[in-house]
Amino acid sequence: DLYMLHLLEKTKILVQDALEKYELWKVGRFLESLYLELSRFYIKLTRERIQEESETVLWVIYKVLLDTINMLSIITPFISEAIFQNLKKAFGLEEESIHILPWPSIRNEFVNNNIEKEAEVLKQLLESGFRLRDKIKISLRWPLQELYIESEDSEFIQICKKLEDIIKAKLNVKKITYGKIPDGLEKVVELKFALAYNKELTEKLEEEGYLREIQRELQEIRKKLGLRKGDKIVFILESDEKIKKIIYNNINKLSKATDSIILLETSNIKVVRDFELSIKDHKLKVIVGFP
Repeated sequence: DLYMLHLLEKTKILVQDALEKYELWKVGRFLESLYLELSRFYIKLTRERIQEESETVLWVIYKVLLDTINMLSIITPFISEAIFQNLKKAFGLEEESIHILPWPSIRNEFVNNNIEKEAEVLKQLLESGFRLRDKIKISLRWPLQELYIESEDSEFIQICKKLEDIIKAKLNVKKITYGKIPDGLEKVVELKFALAYNKELTEKLEEEGYLREIQRELQEIRKKLGLRKGDKIVFILESDEKIKKIIYNNINKLSKATDSIILLETSNIKVVRDFELSIKDHKLKVIVGFP
């Protein structure tokens, strides 16, 4: 949150400086960079948080977006106005036009170059971690026991430790170990650091991985049926004993995550559709109905 607010204030300073020097062409670049950072980094990073801390996350998105289109209005007045009118109701704004809003003031208390440096380290590490996942052919939905981070840069390690919870959540690992990577592990080597995963899957990790796959498939079915959050539906799930046991052990968690009633045997419901799915090497039949 503080990183995005820092970037917003830094962009305001850059835009103001460019305008004072009549370098209008730079304004669009600065604002595009800010918007891309909001959409490609911040929103992706806070996707899970929005369920629990929606007010904070939505306020940051609102603040950055509104100030961005406000500054953008001096070079693209009609596009900015169209965006503003589309957002007006959602934001609960009373102003009739983007062009009567006051120019965004600079709040220097949010400018913090250390936060920007930490965010850059986080982006580099996550990008490498995602690439290594592709290399070892293990989906992000499957949790791994351990991530090894090797670096001789003490400041880099210090930042990683500070952001450890985010790294573990985004790379879906249970533990991070700092130091020399054990021999024999597939790794990715960057300029300042190297990464490797412990690929050994325990029974518990495997169960969590299958559960995530099932959850994703059920959420995709909800999307296909055009259902919204709060629309209750019934899923009857048929599979082999291994998958049925995983579903049974996590039935409440799965029901909550998919906003549905989960059943493992046929019931007297109004059937809408059924789907034949594959979860790795297991077949899963999903019968969809309404309570």
